[in-house]
Amino acid sequence: MNRVLSFLKRRRRPLGIAALALVCLGVLFCVWLTAVLPAQSKSLSVKLNDRYDQTLSLTEPLTQTFVTDQPLVGLGFQLRADGLCAGTLRLELYDDATGALLSASTGDLAYLAPDGYTVLGLDTPVQAGSAARYRLVLTAEYAVGSAEASVGFGPEGLDGTLYLGDTPVAGSVALLAVTEQIGGFVSGYFWAFGLLATALVCVCAAVCTGPRPWPLHRVCLMLVLALGLLFTMLLPPYAAPDEQYHINQAFSLASRWSTHLAPGAHPIGAVPIQDTFRRADDQDPLAQDPDTSVFTWRQYLRNLDSRSGTPFGSITLYQELQASFDNTLYVCSAMAVLLGYALGLGFVPTLLLGRMANLLAFALLAAWAVKRAPFGKRIFLAVALLPMTLHLAASFSRDSLLLGLLLAFTALVLDAAYGPAQRVRPAGLAVLAVLAALIAPAKMVYLPLTALVLLIPAARIGRYSRWFKAGVLTLAVLALALSPENRLTLQGMWTTDTPVATTRTAQTAGTDESAPEEPVQGLVAEQDKVTYSVGYVLQNPGTTLKLFVNTLIGNTDHYLRGLVGGSLSYYTLDLAWGWVLALYALLAAAVLGGGSPLCLPARLWAGVLALAALALTVGGCLLWTPVYYTTLYGLQGRYLLGFLPAALVALRPVRPRLAAGSAHVLALGFALVDAGVLLNVFLAVLAR
Repeated sequence: MNRVLSFLKRRRRPLGIAALALVCLGVLFCVWLTAVLPAQSKSLSVKLNDRYDQTLSLTEPLTQTFVTDQPLVGLGFQLRADGLCAGTLRLELYDDATGALLSASTGDLAYLAPDGYTVLGLDTPVQAGSAARYRLVLTAEYAVGSAEASVGFGPEGLDGTLYLGDTPVAGSVALLAVTEQIGGFVSGYFWAFGLLATALVCVCAAVCTGPRPWPLHRVCLMLVLALGLLFTMLLPPYAAPDEQYHINQAFSLASRWSTHLAPGAHPIGAVPIQDTFRRADDQDPLAQDPDTSVFTWRQYLRNLDSRSGTPFGSITLYQELQASFDNTLYVCSAMAVLLGYALGLGFVPTLLLGRMANLLAFALLAAWAVKRAPFGKRIFLAVALLPMTLHLAASFSRDSLLLGLLLAFTALVLDAAYGPAQRVRPAGLAVLAVLAALIAPAKMVYLPLTALVLLIPAARIGRYSRWFKAGVLTLAVLALALSPENRLTLQGMWTTDTPVATTRTAQTAGTDESAPEEPVQGLVAEQDKVTYSVGYVLQNPGTTLKLFVNTLIGNTDHYLRGLVGGSLSYYTLDLAWGWVLALYALLAAAVLGGGSPLCLPARLWAGVLALAALALTVGGCLLWTPVYYTTLYGLQGRYLLGFLPAALVALRPVRPRLAAGSAHVLALGFALVDAGVLLNVFLAVLAR
């Protein structure tokens, strides 16, 4: 017994990791058995005829001819029964020209769908174009005492004829064609994702709990890259908020470069924001659907090795919007897209390259921030590992690079102000100035954060301290003012509004206060341009106050979810509140772990700057809100991520509350919770 105990004590770490792996695999098996395995029958379908205002009793064989160019793996009918129906239902599908039997199926009448189409699968899938015209025969054989089934049909809809027995019927049966089934792909994809997530959790446990744990910045780099890749697996391009516009921007920028580099090509010059340039074969309706489904996963997997037939430098114009007038934060993703162009990669692998470029840039910036932060490393780690941050980092969104720059800038300011070095090197000062000049014009709301440089003591900069600080702030303001996008925004703030009397009726037209509303049908487009400008707010303080009250009442849960990642994709994937609370608990642990050298004035300054950024964020959304909306338009929790580190650093306690080694435990906690969030995302997509 003593030997066994001694062995277990010596091997407790690898045995603990093995036990963790077994627990993860056990959870995966239970989820696969209960949720994934039944979903293997998911299918794609198209309604060939959805008009049915009459019914036919299936007392005789029903015959319907029709034409379709779709492959067929099943056919669905609007079947009903007044009472208990029992017996069998046989479906036969023929080539109408030759009379050859193409496929057949037999179903149980007891399983008629109570609402919707009852689908009968075909024993042999029928390929597209197998016949110029098909003929289906539907025959019901009832058990003794069974109620008769009836099938829905309408006066028109299909290009064909309808018979009940030998009697012609004027009309067409309602018909659903199942064109494709997902089969075992769902299980394979689930286990590929699950095993990768399990391996990541175990590797994280190994590097965080050993006698010589990895440095925290390396752990951050590993987790951001690995978790970002898993997010890309489950939420592919076009899934992140407004990602299609950011993709358009990156592809247009890469297209401009390619036309300059291609021999004999004519440069396209600047691309208007309402247009997009891509290659002619850079389009795929299923891959470009923002509502991710299991078929989206399969489409991406099938096309990861696709090649483009478009010559380098050959570009096509699309009438699609871009995201911004400024291309600065799209350089990384555009360079990756240009590489895809040069290698002749297809649309899907080029999309993946662009995403991976942004993810790598963010991971390096986040790891650099964790390494350089003199205190609060847990805070920078936690913000970098929030599901919402990872979702944006592994996307084409400019927020990917912007969030990385904000993390790095905040950490470098703290290092310059409180780090071990007595003097900040000129190179460090130059980096701070460059980061401030990149952050300010990217989004106006982050301009106040550049004033964090005022925290750096004059003695650490030298005799030109005041000139440096004033220069950084002036450079940030000039960069913002010279940005075309910000100039338009500043001009729009003072737009004169339509008098209140002409918009009061429209003001009550909002429908859903819990989410940004859509313009109500019947309102002209011009009314949508009447927004809460500065002039309107000053003239209507009561209406503005009511807007904020309605927003707090109706949208607070949306903001709390959106900040940490409880709502992902186009805010169509809401996770259970348990995961949201777990993420906030990890954020609290990051704040409480370790002490802070910030004095009270420094805390107040950092807090004021964070509040100023918050006020600009809310104010910016206010100025975009049409006056007939009942809640703020566009305000999202993810907008708070940029100034979250500064706010949390200001709240950090003076004395340590947690053990020094808890940072690695925090990293492991985030790995486990993020893996759980990803599993929930998988199930949410599966349920669509």
